Amino acid sequence: MSRSPAVPYIDNQDQLVRAHGLRPESLGENRQGRLSTGQKQDLRRKGGRALLILVAAGAVMLVLGILGLISPRSFVGQSGQLSSPLTYVFLIVVGGGLLVAGVLVRRQSASAEDVASVEGFVTKSVRNNPHGRSAPGYRAAEVRDHLYEIGGQQFAVSAAAYRTLDPALRYRVYYEPKSRTIVNLEVLDTAVGSSSAPPAAGFSPPASAPDPNNRLGAFVTAQEVSAATAAQMLPTQSKSAAEVQGMVSQEFQDSGPTWVVNVGLITRSNTPGLGLMERALAKSGRQLTGIGDEASYANGMLLVRCQGATVSVMVHNHGWRPDDPRIEGVAQQIATHVVNRLASVPT
Repeated sequence: MSRSPAVPYIDNQDQLVRAHGLRPESLGENRQGRLSTGQKQDLRRKGGRALLILVAAGAVMLVLGILGLISPRSFVGQSGQLSSPLTYVFLIVVGGGLLVAGVLVRRQSASAEDVASVEGFVTKSVRNNPHGRSAPGYRAAEVRDHLYEIGGQQFAVSAAAYRTLDPALRYRVYYEPKSRTIVNLEVLDTAVGSSSAPPAAGFSPPASAPDPNNRLGAFVTAQEVSAATAAQMLPTQSKSAAEVQGMVSQEFQDSGPTWVVNVGLITRSNTPGLGLMERALAKSGRQLTGIGDEASYANGMLLVRCQGATVSVMVHNHGWRPDDPRIEGVAQQIATHVVNRLASVPT
């Protein structure tokens, strides 16, 4: 896989770095496949904190389990019933497992040396999962896992980090392969405006800043949408944050509004709504040639596959019928801009 150059300084660069705990000054060493001294210290501190938490939790569970077996009447509940011996055995087993896990995490963080990397679009998802197992008679705590998926790899991140990463951009993610901890990020394409703040070390500002209200500014601009519709089109701020798992979309309107154009970039095959659009086009649409790897169109809706992603363009004009051929021409012209830029992205 060829390496794409890291180009932009984006408008929330500082928040991205802080929330992920990154060291941009270490990018040079990360590109050579190794951790910097500062990153090693960061991982050891994280390993030390994990050790303390796991050992403390494990010790408490061990003590409770052992005391429960030795003196079960010390733990009689409000109902007056004794807990099952299996409960205390469970606490002992889990407590011992936590102690072992703490030692392994600490040893793993202390031996970290290498860095692996993967690049592409990041698919963000949030999942509700039970936190560990519940002992008999106890309910498991529910937690929300914030996840990144990129290039076949999956990473768990904090909620704060999750909120700062824009899935409309392509990234190179550097991570420590044993712990699967993200240690650095590089932005490969810019789709949002640049900041007036000075860039962090390792990043360079783009030559020109796209419209900060346009989430897909790296692939299609308001000027290009305006040229296709022959009307003054602007990105609608109310829709600029619209996002579902695996898809980033941007709506454009004129002042009437006579025109409404929605452009979407879909990077995940199971994105909600994609299957519905594909079935609708399979039923009433027709195949188009000369645009992307595969394209289909019907009544103002165009889907194009290119570079493993799907581009969706939906066009509506209040004065024209949906099957007006001029609508199709507008949709194809806009999709062509996105597809050409996708095709130029190194893989």
